Amino acid sequence: MNNFTVTLAKEVAPDIQVNAVAPGFVATPYYDSLPPATREGFVRGALTKRFVNATEVADGFVSLVEADSVS
Repeated sequence: MNNFTVTLAKEVAPDIQVNAVAPGFVATPYYDSLPPATREGFVRGALTKRFVNATEVADGFVSLVEADSVS
């Protein structure tokens, strides 16, 4: 995904900005239904070492939309 995003950004720049958001594990009811050991395994493998919430993901999108020069 990262390589695709960079390649596409190079192809369409400077007319179009291309970005991607890869939040990792987002806290949802699905994860609440998993056994604790499984959830802990996900957290250990996450770069943030925690689940992120939907608001944090939305904030990432908003910051990209508001930025004039991020690609």
